[in-house]
Amino acid sequence: MKVLARLAVLAAALSVAAASTEERPAEAAVSIAVTFDALVLASHAIVLGTPVEEHAQMEDGKIFTYTRLHVDAQVAGDAPTGSDVYVRAFGGVIDHIGMVSEGEPTFSVGKQQLLFLRHGVPGAYNVTADAQGQFVTEPITPITSSIASPATASPATATPARFRQSRATGLLLQPRNALQAIDSAGASTGQSIRVTATPQLATDVICGRNTSEVVRDVAAAYRRLHAR
Repeated sequence: MKVLARLAVLAAALSVAAASTEERPAEAAVSIAVTFDALVLASHAIVLGTPVEEHAQMEDGKIFTYTRLHVDAQVAGDAPTGSDVYVRAFGGVIDHIGMVSEGEPTFSVGKQQLLFLRHGVPGAYNVTADAQGQFVTEPITPITSSIASPATASPATATPARFRQSRATGLLLQPRNALQAIDSAGASTGQSIRVTATPQLATDVICGRNTSEVVRDVAAAYRRLHAR
């Protein structure tokens, strides 16, 4: 029995370790879906960034993973292009101890993504609304890609990109109203006057669309919602 117990602990640690370097599905996570306006309103920085490295550390008996993110492009907020910032998320593996929380964002080193970030502990951001504030870029394969010659196809048309939802998001429930969506994103309900009367879910606005169009719309929404 002791051998079986040790094997179970080792298997759990290995599965969490794999999750720390690759996105994992999170079927068990259930969250209130955030609206696009609420996600933008609750964020202090919105960036296109690429994870460079990550490390886990113990804090008050809990494991947190810090991901160093290179900001490829500042979309809005206070994380400038070319800088490196740290993003903190609950969970990770230290030695043979693993902790995981469904619905938390997970990162793949070298995989660019659109991130909505909030100020967290000193020196680090949190992803706004957990994994709901994380959208991964993926190439759109052109219908004519099998015909076009790779040598003559231009990069802009050969590998256009779009966003998809993080697989760590899990099951999303429709918010009952704008205030619930605001609360789910972590913004102050006192700011709700700034959201649109007929809000769209963040996934509906962002997923499946060309990255340049999304970046444009996100930047415009940030200016509108954070205007003083």
